[in-house]
Amino acid sequence: MAVGPTNGQISLTNQNNYTLYIPYTEEFINRRAELRRNHDELMSRINSEQSVIIPTTEDLNLINQKTQSLIKLKPSKSLVENSRNHSFLGELDNRLVFSVDCSHLKDSELSKIRQTYDFIDLRAVGSNLNAIDASLAVYTRGLQYWHRTHIFCARCATPTRITEGGHSRTCTSPKCEHITYPRIAPAAIVLIEHFPTDGSAPKCLLGKGNRSWGNVRSTLAGFTEVGESLEETVKREMEEEAGIKVYNIRYMGSQPWPFPSSLMVGFFAESNETELVLEEEEISEADWYTVEDLERQVASGELVLSRQDSIARYLIESWIEKIKAL
Repeated sequence: MAVGPTNGQISLTNQNNYTLYIPYTEEFINRRAELRRNHDELMSRINSEQSVIIPTTEDLNLINQKTQSLIKLKPSKSLVENSRNHSFLGELDNRLVFSVDCSHLKDSELSKIRQTYDFIDLRAVGSNLNAIDASLAVYTRGLQYWHRTHIFCARCATPTRITEGGHSRTCTSPKCEHITYPRIAPAAIVLIEHFPTDGSAPKCLLGKGNRSWGNVRSTLAGFTEVGESLEETVKREMEEEAGIKVYNIRYMGSQPWPFPSSLMVGFFAESNETELVLEEEEISEADWYTVEDLERQVASGELVLSRQDSIARYLIESWIEKIKAL
């Protein structure tokens, strides 16, 4: 699949012949969940010549910077033995794929790997990877983060062990045996649009979070709370962050976002209100922009849009294409 430009420019009309898509969402792997039922037999296959290892250390993926690709290795004793966390990811190109935490390796062994490749934060290279590598990297990163943060039972504080091919952890206390599964924090991310009644150009609302750098602008977002639907999240968060009521909420897509463990759920919504009351603890600046405003300010450097690999960028570019087609 062709993807959008990665040079930070906005494409407004699709004249560059690319397809907008949400990064990290390539349907690339058969997860083969049925194999997880026999954990011991499945994990014994990690050393098979027909298996593939995806190495990580802490929150870093192993990347070939020259080719901008995710490294996949043949199994080896040094990689697998004594690894704190390894998980079965699924089947890809008729090979079983496992993620392995390599932080157990000695400095000399890690140095040997780093002679050719680099352990890099995915946020620095994600937009440069091909669709399959990018999706595989977020899958690996998210699962490894969960393992590192759930080594003790939440009920009784006893150490847990990896079960179900790395997709659960079970308390090792015979009196407890509580099973924990990976949890994902859903967040609604919203592009709010306004259609003036005087016939002037439609506008979208973009803001800058207090932790954002420079003059970057993005869509507004917020986490879903207990007992709340995603649509309720959209209404509540937009009123809390911008002081406006929204309606006509439409689902636009979702994106795994393992930084550290979110699922970003994208929406369009409309508002008849334009006067903003910002939640200053969250949003430092926000304003309404027409397509012309975005073209001019991005071209001049006054404004930078959210990162290329984010669903926020997808929502903004989708809105631009929609308005240009009206």
